[in-house]
Amino acid sequence: MHVLLNRAKDIGLAVNIDKTKYMIISRRRLNGNGHLTTDGGDFEKVNEFKYLGALIRENNEVGKEVKHRLNLGNA
Repeated sequence: MHVLLNRAKDIGLAVNIDKTKYMIISRRRLNGNGHLTTDGGDFEKVNEFKYLGALIRENNEVGKEVKHRLNLGNA
C-alpha cells in the first residue's frame, strides 16, 4: 500500500482512505482476510460494486447482474 500512496504523492495526488475501497476477485474461495492497512487507517473491503453500470462481484457471479438487466428491460 505504501507504493500506491507514494506514487500518488509523487504526482500530486492524495489517496482518501475513507473513500477508497477494495475488492479481491476470484472464482474460488481465498484464505485470509485480505486486510489492507496504512498508517492513515484501514481500507474498506467490499463484496460487490457498480462499475460503468455493471455489478461486479468478488466471486465473478453474474446472476444478480443478469436479473437486474432483465428487469430494466421489462420496465
